Amino acid sequence: MVAKGRHVHGERAVHGKLTSKQVLQIRAAYDAGTTPTVLSKRFKLHVRTVWNIIKRERWAHLK
Repeated sequence: MVAKGRHVHGERAVHGKLTSKQVLQIRAAYDAGTTPTVLSKRFKLHVRTVWNIIKRERWAHLK
């Protein structure tokens, strides 16, 4: 499925909790000095999820 481009990314995922705008806000806030712990509480996510977004292990298709 992935090889043929049929994999669903980001907001189109059925169980997705974030929008592209929120992911970009998380990255910008981290770059501005906000800690992942604070971001995880603000967006109601696990800290590991926030780290994965920051390191682009998740939502890598967003630049």
